[in-house]
Amino acid sequence: MAMLLAMDGCRGGWCGVSCWKERPDEVVFGLFGTVEAAWSRAGAGAGAEIAVDMPIGLPWAEVPGRPCDGEARRLLGKGLGSRVFPTPARASLLASSHAEAVRLNRLATGKGISAQAFHLLPKIREIDSFIGRFPDAVVREVHPELSFMRLNGGRAVRARKKSREGFSERWTILEANVPEWMNALGRVIDQTRRSQAKPDDWLDAAAIAAAWLRGDGQWDFACAPPLQNDEAGRPMQIAF
Repeated sequence: MAMLLAMDGCRGGWCGVSCWKERPDEVVFGLFGTVEAAWSRAGAGAGAEIAVDMPIGLPWAEVPGRPCDGEARRLLGKGLGSRVFPTPARASLLASSHAEAVRLNRLATGKGISAQAFHLLPKIREIDSFIGRFPDAVVREVHPELSFMRLNGGRAVRARKKSREGFSERWTILEANVPEWMNALGRVIDQTRRSQAKPDDWLDAAAIAAAWLRGDGQWDFACAPPLQNDEAGRPMQIAF
C-alpha cells in the first residue's frame, strides 16, 4: 500500500502527517522528537516514503550551488525567491558555531551561511544520519511552498505564511483539496503548544502530504537537468 509520511521541522522536533493513496480520507497527525521515531510509529512498509522539508543533497566544492534551488525560485516566481534559502554546504555540518559554519561554508563554496541556515544544521544532520542508517527508506526533499502551488493550480501563494492572510489562504487551499482532513488538522493545531509547533508548521506538513495525494502518489520535481548528487551520493532534487 502506498503511504507517505510528510515531515516539517518545528521547535519540538517534527510535525508528521501520514496518508495513504488507497485510503485518501484517512490522515494521522503526530508531533515527534525525531524522524526515526516518526518512521517507527508510522509502521511504514513496502511502498512507503518520507517527504521532508529539509535539504538532503548539499552543495560542495565542485557544485557550490544547487540547480534545484534555482529552479524552485523560478517556479515560485518573481518576488518569492527568498522562500528558498541558500542551502548550507555539506562541510558546514561539522560546525558547532555560526562563525565556524561561515568559515567552513566559505571554504567549500565561496559563500557564507545565514543564521537561519545555521540553526537548521541539526535537523539537516539528523536527516543525513537517518538516510545513512536506513538506506532502504525512500526519503525525498520537498518544499511546502511548491506543494501549495501545486494544490493551487500552479499559482504560488503570495501572502506570507505567518500572516493572517497567508494562513487563511493556505487553509482554504487545503480545504479545497482535502476537506476530510480539516477537522483533524484544526484539532491538532488547537492542541499543540506554540512552544512545540506553530500553526503554519502543521499547514506545511499537510500541504506536502495533500500534494502527493492529489498527484495520485506521484511527484513533480524542481530540478534543472541533469540530476546531480552531492559528494555523499544524496540527490539534489526538490519534490512537490
